[in-house]
Amino acid sequence: MSKPVKIFVSYSHKDKTFKEELVEFLSPMKRNATIDLWTDDRIDPGELWDDEIKNELKAADIVIFLISPSFLNSGYIERVEIKETFDRLQRKEVAIMPVRVRPSDVRSSKLSAFQALPSNSIPVSKWDDRDSAWLDVTKGLKRMIEKHKAAKTTQQPASNNNTDIKLQVKQLIATGKTKKAIELLLNYSQKNGLDDNSIILQSSRFNGLSREQNIGIISNENYSLSLNKINAALLSIVDDI
Repeated sequence: MSKPVKIFVSYSHKDKTFKEELVEFLSPMKRNATIDLWTDDRIDPGELWDDEIKNELKAADIVIFLISPSFLNSGYIERVEIKETFDRLQRKEVAIMPVRVRPSDVRSSKLSAFQALPSNSIPVSKWDDRDSAWLDVTKGLKRMIEKHKAAKTTQQPASNNNTDIKLQVKQLIATGKTKKAIELLLNYSQKNGLDDNSIILQSSRFNGLSREQNIGIISNENYSLSLNKINAALLSIVDDI
């Protein structure tokens, strides 16, 4: 029998109701040992909560982020939970599953590069039937678990194949390294004889945007909006590879 997939839930305590709803929907998978679900209410009295959180983050196979304004406003989540997860993501040790629970400015977050649940990134709070939203999230998690198990089974070494390039580009964009993502895409397309015109176009746009920022003729807000559009175009390009 395979070991349960370790799931860590990152959330703001102001969204405790959403966390509890998620836990309820995932309870069948907990009972049949498909997953080992960890939330901070499993910290026992007298334990060092910061150490416990960091230890569980390091052990997690999948981290679920419950995104809301309160989540994005949390210094601890940004400084510890997101940072540790992205460090492990770079080493391909963990997968990320963002879940939008309340409307928020996700575009300004590192998590904006990742496809969020529920479907069409409509926050759980905006669904007429929240049970349907959580069912959609549960189905998404099951798909991710299957991919995780398949990856564990094959244990293929890193190579310059399509799956690797997609993951690497998404990780670079998620960590604010758009320039490196463009360079990686250009190098990959040239090595494999692919049409790189669309990549060159986004490279030109990025270079122009960087110049505007350097000489101070673009506001931070407009810079972020333009950069998000470039990142979205790069993600679309890499999905077509």
